Amino acid sequence: MLYELRVYDAVPGKLAALNDRFAEQTMGFFKKHGIGMLGFWTAE
Repeated sequence: MLYELRVYDAVPGKLAALNDRFAEQTMGFFKKHGIGMLGFWTAE
């Protein structure tokens, strides 16, 4: 099994837009290609 940690830096004030993009687009892509997610974390 392979695990990957990705870190994204959102432009100030754009974290909500980044989260929306993941929910609306990226997660569909991951599901289509059989990529499983373990979790998401944010730090402010």
